Amino acid sequence: MKQHQDKGAGTPASNEDTTTVIVSANAMQFADSHIPEFKKVAGLNYIPFGEGNIYPDYLEMLYKKSSKHAAIINNKVVYIMGNGFKDTDPNIKAFLAKANPNKSWYAVTKNMCRDIEKKGGTYLEIIPKNGGGYNVYNIKYDRMRTNEDNSKFWYKKDWSKIWNTTGLKEYPAFYNGIKTKSIYYYKECEDDVYALPGWVAACNWIESDIEVSKCTLTNAKTGFSASKFINFFNGEPDEAKKKSIQRRMENTATGSQGKKILIGFNNDPAKAPKVDDLGQSDLTKEDFSQVNNLITDNMYAGHGVTHPLLFGIQQAGKLGNSAELKLAFDIFKNTYANAKQKSIEGLVAKFAAIAGVPGEIKLQDIEPVGLEFTEATLLEIAPLDWLREKLGIDATQYPGPPAKAGTGTPAGPGAGPGEESMVNSTLTNLTGKQHQQLARIVRKYGQGKLTKEQALLELKNGFGFTEEDAKTYLGINDDAFNADDEYTEEAVAFMFTEIGEAREDFDIVEFATYEEGDAAMQLVFAAGEKLTDLQAKILAVIKKDSKATNEAIATSLDVPVEQIDAAVKALVKAKNLEVAEDGTRKVLVAKPTKALPEVLVRYSYEKRTIAEGADVIATTRPFCKKLIELNRFYTREEIQKISERLGYSVFKRAGGFWKRPDGVTDFKCRHEWRQNIVIKKK
Repeated sequence: MKQHQDKGAGTPASNEDTTTVIVSANAMQFADSHIPEFKKVAGLNYIPFGEGNIYPDYLEMLYKKSSKHAAIINNKVVYIMGNGFKDTDPNIKAFLAKANPNKSWYAVTKNMCRDIEKKGGTYLEIIPKNGGGYNVYNIKYDRMRTNEDNSKFWYKKDWSKIWNTTGLKEYPAFYNGIKTKSIYYYKECEDDVYALPGWVAACNWIESDIEVSKCTLTNAKTGFSASKFINFFNGEPDEAKKKSIQRRMENTATGSQGKKILIGFNNDPAKAPKVDDLGQSDLTKEDFSQVNNLITDNMYAGHGVTHPLLFGIQQAGKLGNSAELKLAFDIFKNTYANAKQKSIEGLVAKFAAIAGVPGEIKLQDIEPVGLEFTEATLLEIAPLDWLREKLGIDATQYPGPPAKAGTGTPAGPGAGPGEESMVNSTLTNLTGKQHQQLARIVRKYGQGKLTKEQALLELKNGFGFTEEDAKTYLGINDDAFNADDEYTEEAVAFMFTEIGEAREDFDIVEFATYEEGDAAMQLVFAAGEKLTDLQAKILAVIKKDSKATNEAIATSLDVPVEQIDAAVKALVKAKNLEVAEDGTRKVLVAKPTKALPEVLVRYSYEKRTIAEGADVIATTRPFCKKLIELNRFYTREEIQKISERLGYSVFKRAGGFWKRPDGVTDFKCRHEWRQNIVIKKK
């Protein structure tokens, strides 16, 4: 068959049976979710919000169409808003009950929070009351636009028709004292005209998740999703008709909602169109596991997700135990939710002050579903009165708080081992009802419903406690951890029971006092070299005296016996040294092998070398006592995760604060973190 040049649309090159193949190639442009730019447009008073002025609609579409994205946002709102506002003050309680005649401040701020998480900001419509003050209403984010300095705002239901002014309303920005309807615009980032959500960098991945779901739905509904070749044998139309036919078929049969096809035109009118199956495409295989994992991981990164289960998303093979879930939740709280809560609390407090109700506005935290505490955890950190309440025990029948085993310490909230038993005439003369009142004060303080000052005042004025007795009963130790910390030192110490490895599983090669920012890996390599040198010296000693004990070798070389023990074990394992049944040792290879055991860095909690006395003394704090008792080695990462959970450096603080003889308070006590170069026993 001869090939001919095309002489014109619809004109055969000759009378021969000839098929003209036309191949065209177009430049491929990758899809991308563009971050909007905010530029002034001549003739408009407001700044358009992205291309076509409808970027908020795009953000709303992502929320409505991606199940993972929506689950993350919804659960973020739950964790930020928690159990609502604390309302111990009657005036604040009355204020919080009504942001407007129809909704409480909790309902308004929950809608605000959802807008902030979905779009990075929120609008409030502020309407003056007749008798003074303001009613505050949510207003839909996608219906508002603003000028460059956010001093004016415009409302319209549909912004897609950018030049249509039908239904357009103008509002001024809110300020205290304004007498007309106004808009309060809250933005997480003040650097630009409009707010954008913190997860905006993940838009491509969220949109990809939506497109994959469309492909899956298409494959479920039709089997015509494989690649096809359609050949028409009723003549070759002109170029305009070709493009029209192809465009109409592509519009209905391609993309995530359609089929991939190839279209050919043949100039033999005797033949009908023919459809050839080109085989399965990636879509028809319906295996998106790799793509789904990639999308999911990047979506989590964009949202700052610490653990999928916190957001109601299950991952295959990743169940997550309660300790892991609790750690993930605490990190999320400290790195994300707390700052969001403070912003919302500050905004509500601002309007409360305008309404003449100044005071502290606080949101109550909520725990994620699935957290469980063991009996040991509850006995370690739970207030006694809370446990009694949960168990249904009548406190009036058992008024005296029992001491914890091994101590004379009352087991009240925060009462720690080592404190003196608080038994005085005030307590012994209390009636059952007074004991209940006393327990109620302690419980409220433990729940955060009473401040430290309020609880101390009630104990001193109502029960005749001294300042020190009241602090002891409440478990307040001003010299230890900060009174404002979320966790007591007993609770912090308990966190270390869930990590670390037993000290007895390691041999110590070398140790050094922990210093912030030290080069741990340099010590590891240095330890490896020292171990090789030490092994050579040990072999030399044993070669002279086959019965030399490790203690004798340590004395001879002026090296801690623990290092000798570790080096000898390494030599035996490397077959440089042989040990007979009677304990004598024989040098097999005089030069130590370079194949050293794995040298690791681990941290232990130890009594400072300059401190006198035993590891634990009468004044030892509960944190220090617990960690000494555990006698474990920890990785730096394990300790750092606890620091992230607490919001301060456990390395720096250690067991608390140490008031030195010169009166200076230092981040030290009798104990310190010690860096150990170790070898794990086999």
